[in-house]
Amino acid sequence: MGGSSSTGAGLNEVLEAEEATRAHGFSAVMSIVSLCVATFIPWLPGDPVRAWMCAAALMATGLTSAFVWWRTRPDATPRYHRNLLRVHDWVLAIGATAVELYTGLFSPVPVVLTLGIYYFGQSVDRLYSWLLPAVVIAVYVALALLTLLGVISDNTLFPAADTALEAKLFGIVAASAVLIFSATLARLSRRALHQAIDASTSALLLAQQKSAQLAEANHQLDRALRAAVGKPGRYTGQCAGDHSLGLVIGVGAMGEVYEAKHVKTGEAVAVKLLQGEGLERPDLVERFLREGEIARSIDSPHVARVHAVGRMANGAPFLTMDLLRGRDLASRLRQDGQLPIPELIRLATHVAAALENAHRAGVVHRDLKPLNVYEAEQDGTSIFKVLDFGVSKIEGSTGTLTQEGVVGTPGYMSPEQARGRSVDRRSDVFSMGVLLYRAATGQPAFTGPSTPQIMFDIVYKSPLRPSSVVRELPRDVDLVLALALAKDPELRFQSAAELAAAFEQACNGGLPSMIKSRAVACVRAQPWGKAIAELARSVES
Repeated sequence: MGGSSSTGAGLNEVLEAEEATRAHGFSAVMSIVSLCVATFIPWLPGDPVRAWMCAAALMATGLTSAFVWWRTRPDATPRYHRNLLRVHDWVLAIGATAVELYTGLFSPVPVVLTLGIYYFGQSVDRLYSWLLPAVVIAVYVALALLTLLGVISDNTLFPAADTALEAKLFGIVAASAVLIFSATLARLSRRALHQAIDASTSALLLAQQKSAQLAEANHQLDRALRAAVGKPGRYTGQCAGDHSLGLVIGVGAMGEVYEAKHVKTGEAVAVKLLQGEGLERPDLVERFLREGEIARSIDSPHVARVHAVGRMANGAPFLTMDLLRGRDLASRLRQDGQLPIPELIRLATHVAAALENAHRAGVVHRDLKPLNVYEAEQDGTSIFKVLDFGVSKIEGSTGTLTQEGVVGTPGYMSPEQARGRSVDRRSDVFSMGVLLYRAATGQPAFTGPSTPQIMFDIVYKSPLRPSSVVRELPRDVDLVLALALAKDPELRFQSAAELAAAFEQACNGGLPSMIKSRAVACVRAQPWGKAIAELARSVES
């Protein structure tokens, strides 16, 4: 009940603010038109008495409208004044009657009443939104009939003395119908606006609720991840090669990371251990050891260095690695949502450096995602490092140790990965584009209720335009990410370094025209936020 009441109060405030803005604009027009026309009335022919009455009514309308315009100005507090607007409406209605009596009830001039009728009918004041149109229409019909019957003389600016009786009757009926239609249309428009604002408010409340639930889930996840961190683990006190294991500093799905020290030199390192279900699957054990051997072959400050690969006394495999202090990118994005432009450039540069070194060593990562990017504190600054080469592939090889047709994390894999096809370094370029999209917009590029749906979207759909999600993003970033996320590897940037350089140029407003042209052609063939019809029609078994 409290939520509904709050929503209703918020809706009324929105509608009253809209009413004040509408009154401000309408009264400005009415004040100018009324005062200008009033100055010409004495010089026009027709009944002098009615002319002066019309001029006086227009002057009153103009001055009242000017006052309403001033009281509803944007800096006024409050802007909405119900009683003032009601007085203004009555002045307009009376003024319209005086104008009708002077110009003629069978002239085209009364048709202008539709503007006033529509304005009255749009009012947030429900009583007057029906009352004023009804009064104006009734007064017009009454005066027209009295004129038709000769009770009121047709001594007007546009007399209709020579018009046939049938034509006059038709004019009254037609004008009345138009006025009634205008009033009805105004109320329908008001109702549609009310429903749209109500639906928008409900959607906003739902989004806030979901956001709160997500924040709560992220908080619980962080708590769960921290629960085991900083405490002794199963292997605390044991040795992994030449290192004695200390407290747990990280927990994963099938492994733990311990802080360790060399038994002789005391050098601090991190030891990653496979345990649980992973120990019972030879393919996971082999993949774990393979990760260590591949990481050892990559020499880059942006790749977590692996010193040794071995097995514990009980056969559990381990990797001895650099001890990193900091947090993974997934944790930072859960907390901050998105990264500012300078951080995005730094992320792109560091990740590209890691991938370039891996690619030169013939290694395709195949699982680049926020969880596998670590922001390490090093020498008083922070540096992004790429982790986990467990599902990587030697470029040009015909087989892998994964044995599955599809490997990687669904939301970050390339279209060729999702199709189970062979991949090369351009697959990592696509994943890097997805990573930058997530860090820049605060939301994943590809989401869905299930893994098959996510993989389908990766192959056949494009995400929303980044700058439509975050308006502060330079439009050139859209172009760079369009090329990075091209479904066809041939259309993408051909290296991570090329993507990082273009991304930095886009953020700084210096994207080369050649890249812009390529990107525009790519977006035309692969529009943001839409399915790729050509690709969808060419689904291969």
